[in-house]
Amino acid sequence: MLVKSSEQIEALAVMKSLDGRVSFGEKEERYFRNWLSGALGEQMVEDGAACLDGYVARIHDLVIVEDRTCQIDALWIGSQTVYLLEVKHWDGVFTVDAQGFHVIVHDPLSQLERTKRMVERILKRMGVGLMVEARLIFTNPNMTLYGLSEEMPIVMPSQIERYFQKIRVAESPISEWQIRLGKKLAALHASRNPHQNLMAYSRESVRSGILCGVCRVPMSVRCRWKLACPKCGMVEKKADGFYRTQKELEILFPEIARKPVELRRWMGNVIDRKTVYNLMRKL
Repeated sequence: MLVKSSEQIEALAVMKSLDGRVSFGEKEERYFRNWLSGALGEQMVEDGAACLDGYVARIHDLVIVEDRTCQIDALWIGSQTVYLLEVKHWDGVFTVDAQGFHVIVHDPLSQLERTKRMVERILKRMGVGLMVEARLIFTNPNMTLYGLSEEMPIVMPSQIERYFQKIRVAESPISEWQIRLGKKLAALHASRNPHQNLMAYSRESVRSGILCGVCRVPMSVRCRWKLACPKCGMVEKKADGFYRTQKELEILFPEIARKPVELRRWMGNVIDRKTVYNLMRKL
């Protein structure tokens, strides 16, 4: 059962829609890309774990303030075990050994162990004696990790589905007790939006037009019914580009997303007025 979903899913849709439409400085751009990558990984885990809804009480994106502020990507309550998951969507080549990750300032294994101890303290205060199983989940198939050994609490992309099935086999059908405990833990959530400043935008600051769905640069007209990306060469029908861009407008500025005049302006010069009105009839 899903007790608490990630608050980042809605923010992820906004950030994806802003990609290519706002100008960031180098620092903001790097933060934006890192956050987008992390949110995507967390969404993949939340969506993939739907198969466990009849077995564990699932809490996602839980922020707890104890001696420090701690964000828990996923906390699942089983009948005998609490599953603590830290999710990373890293891309590239990394090395790990018994001391942790090489050339990483904030070692995720050390962070995972600190978070595990905090969760154990909270459960003990609640009088709950469940074991806490902590895992570091990597979701990006383009990530390579050298030095990995079986005893490390790490789940690689190719192992995620198998790990979820292992949990399902180990657990009994979910009980009311698990749901109550899940809600009690979810109540500890400290509401916050650390991305509020990053997501601040206005109609004046956001680039309009139909952007390529791959590399997020403005599309150009290829022929009467098709658009093409000048950067990657992707070709799509004007209608597909229109509906994709209209969905982004619904997310960013829902108050104008169905106004023909505003929608025509938003599309730029690549779709004429008559075509915009014809396509809008199908919305």
